Amino acid sequence: MKIHPDKNQEDKEASEKFNKLHEAYKLLIDDEKRKIYDETGEIDDKLDINVENTYMYFRDIYPTITKIDIDNFSEKYIGSEIEKEDLIEFYNDYNGDMKGILEHIPLSTNESIERYLNIYEELFKDKILIKNKTFTNTKNKIRKLQEDDPEEVEEEKKKFSDLCSLIQAKKRNRMDYLDVLSINFLKYNVICYFVFWID
Repeated sequence: MKIHPDKNQEDKEASEKFNKLHEAYKLLIDDEKRKIYDETGEIDDKLDINVENTYMYFRDIYPTITKIDIDNFSEKYIGSEIEKEDLIEFYNDYNGDMKGILEHIPLSTNESIERYLNIYEELFKDKILIKNKTFTNTKNKIRKLQEDDPEEVEEEKKKFSDLCSLIQAKKRNRMDYLDVLSINFLKYNVICYFVFWID
């Protein structure tokens, strides 16, 4: 009621504030718009376009990447010619420095290191690459990453899942409160507005 334009005729910003509140309410009651806002943090109120269509267009171009997508890519990439081309490119980019190479090879694991070294040895033998001192020095300094304990991983997943559940519950409670608040506010304003016109 504080910002209703009819009750605050002396406040030149009252109408604008009321319109912003109304736009926020429209966003909160529309599940799709709220979902997009929650994911992006933005809403374009200057363009009169269907936000859902814009979002779907974006997702058509840039689909959400899932674990299945990563697994499928992994099956095609590991041991492929593309991986070999990447190894050659990274060797040249980092002048044979295995630290730089290992930081940039997609999907590399401790098990991959020996395979990479064998590929490089074949490339040297086939004279596709030239072995240099940097490669020789850095390959001897490779330290494998510490492997995660499967029990610790499961425990961390459970903690993370519990945390996510708490955050989602808090978010639902906050949104429920905002829904009730905005509905009551609009009902109150509609009643006051109606009474104002009757008077």
